[in-house]
Amino acid sequence: MKKIKENVKKLLLHFKSGFERFPVTIILAFMHFITGIYIAEVRSFQSDEFVEVNLLLFGSIFITAMFEMLYEKYFYKKNRWLVRGAYSVLTFVVSVIFYVEYLRTNDYYNIYYFTLIPISIVLFLLIPILRKKESREKYLQSVFSNFVITGIFAVVLWIGIEIILATVNYLFFYSGDSLFFRLTTYSFWFITEVFGASLFLSLLKKPNDNLENYEFPFIFNLLIKFVIIPLIIIYTGVLYIYMAKVIISMHLPKGLISHLVLWYTAFSVFMMILITPFTQKDKFFENFKKYFPYFSIPLIFASLFAVFQRTYQYGITENRYYVLISIFWLLFCMILYIRNMNVTGVFISLIICFIISVYTPLSAKNVSNFSQSQRLKRMLVKYGALKDGKISKITQKLTNRQGSQIHTTIQYISDNSTIAKLNFKNEKGEVYSTLGDLEKGLDVKESWKDYYAYESEDGEIPEKQ
Repeated sequence: MKKIKENVKKLLLHFKSGFERFPVTIILAFMHFITGIYIAEVRSFQSDEFVEVNLLLFGSIFITAMFEMLYEKYFYKKNRWLVRGAYSVLTFVVSVIFYVEYLRTNDYYNIYYFTLIPISIVLFLLIPILRKKESREKYLQSVFSNFVITGIFAVVLWIGIEIILATVNYLFFYSGDSLFFRLTTYSFWFITEVFGASLFLSLLKKPNDNLENYEFPFIFNLLIKFVIIPLIIIYTGVLYIYMAKVIISMHLPKGLISHLVLWYTAFSVFMMILITPFTQKDKFFENFKKYFPYFSIPLIFASLFAVFQRTYQYGITENRYYVLISIFWLLFCMILYIRNMNVTGVFISLIICFIISVYTPLSAKNVSNFSQSQRLKRMLVKYGALKDGKISKITQKLTNRQGSQIHTTIQYISDNSTIAKLNFKNEKGEVYSTLGDLEKGLDVKESWKDYYAYESEDGEIPEKQ
């Protein structure tokens, strides 16, 4: 009994230290939990400004955690509450700006705001290891193990609460009252947000902690060495066999290969980061980290070829843009590991990719809209429906597949940009501004709209891209 009390006391001290280190973040997590209940109970999940506030609170959790890590690394000698006040005000101002933008556009999911979340997460991991000559990967190991431990605690606690609630409902109420369903949902929210965030942050090592004697949990070591890495090697072999089949048969690779290579290579980069501290003592880990990049690069080029093939056929879409930039990032990571550069390059390059793909003139939105606009113009010129910027009815007899490509390209531009930006004019010289007017001017057939080409080898509908 005494030992149990000591363990409980130790756990509570962990929570206390976590709150002392990240008070603003944990308070925001609690506020997000409360506003979630309010939206569910009072607003009945009604789509209004409260949902936007809830989403902004969610993003602020990650932003403030990143700022707190920045304070611990570089400004720990400054007044703690002055720094916290400064970054809290900055986070609030950013949230207000995006809230005003929501009121203007009525768009909950502003990509410019929500991209700040992955950027904040990457910075949260990067800041503590900057200027560290040693133990970079050990720190990342500790973050990973703390995350897994938090997940195990949260799952066990939630299952226990669910069993208790189900038992109470069965023994005392024996009904399908929605109250118990809501209680289980709210308990899940509380455990994942407030409890989970508090426990995870309380377990985090400080940026300047000495990790020379840190030991990665032995069970994770065994799992990576005898299960995960062998599976990666087998998976690599399967992809190489497929590539041999493509070369022998002289058939172009399936478009889906880009996704197969993308996710497995990204996961492998994560594994190489985790095993780095073991490479000096374990030959197996050393060889995997040394040779895997060489084997992955041909597969990355194969996936690039597959994506370029699809791009040539159907132009660039936002999804295809993200796949392309991810593949280029992974190629860069493999080159980094071949040249034995440190892990900070992986994180910095990832942040650069986020910034380029969202905040620059070469963003996914701008590039995809330009690509699809040019594709539409080429098709209309080919079919004699566009001349000197003016639109006329399509008089050529098109197949449903050809017509569907025109319809879905116009639909894509309408969904992701505006028809007016095409600057297509009617016979009177008036610019088309709506999807319906442009399709009417082109005489788009209903059969084209209903046609779906399921011929795409990667399961993707080409005309919808």
